[in-house]
Amino acid sequence: METVRQIDTCEEARLNWEKTRQFLNNIEKRKHHFLEIGELLTECRDRGYWKVNNFGSFKQYVEDGLGDRKIDYSLATRFIKVHEFSRSPKAPPVNLAKINWSKLYLLVENHKKVTPDLWSRAHALTHKQVLGELGLEGGEPGRISDEESSRHTKIKRRIKELGEILGKYAKQEYPLGLRGADVVWKTSEQALGATHVFEVQHRGQLEHALVTLLDAYETLDSPRLFLIITVPEDGEKALQTVHTRFPQIEERFTVLAATRIDHLYTTLSRVREDLSRLT
Repeated sequence: METVRQIDTCEEARLNWEKTRQFLNNIEKRKHHFLEIGELLTECRDRGYWKVNNFGSFKQYVEDGLGDRKIDYSLATRFIKVHEFSRSPKAPPVNLAKINWSKLYLLVENHKKVTPDLWSRAHALTHKQVLGELGLEGGEPGRISDEESSRHTKIKRRIKELGEILGKYAKQEYPLGLRGADVVWKTSEQALGATHVFEVQHRGQLEHALVTLLDAYETLDSPRLFLIITVPEDGEKALQTVHTRFPQIEERFTVLAATRIDHLYTTLSRVREDLSRLT
């Protein structure tokens, strides 16, 4: 009987591994997958499937054993925490799967502040609106110098003109959430969604820029998302923040240096007239 049980455990561990990989590979397509991933990871941790798969620890299994679609251990523990909350007496009587991951994690982390009314409306609110209702908005981004403001304006204008050169309808200060997106590109002025959304980030404003891009992802039909950085060291921090806090946008997210925008603008401006004849 013990041998049969061992075979069953191996098969259960294999199925758990396959489902976890499958859900990770499709996390952007079905936004409630993080709840299922949390359930699978909890099952793996509690039943010791990581041992069956010959890993020295559950942490090692998470970071090295799930194939190409890797997640770090901190993100895995967040998936588990949200899943465990969803099965606890503290969970509200609403469908948590309808609430976007970043909003749900924020609500779970601050569940003592969340009213029944907010739980029922959370799926329809933006991340910024949830922050505001929890009293965590923290006000507007800090003031920037006149020189930085001028640089910010110049980069936005150049991104807009790049879109126009490439045959897009481009608009600055596009209405979105509480603050609006710096620049969007659309296939036409009448198009409901956007194909590209750009946020130009200054030092100390990373959180606001990423939340704006998250809002764009949720409301503009999953456009490509670009963070334009003016401080080189902010690039790696942005990628890590997206990976751990906003995994649903990771496949659509790109970091570009402002100097790269300058280069593209200079290059394409020289051939703008020729391009207009070809498009």
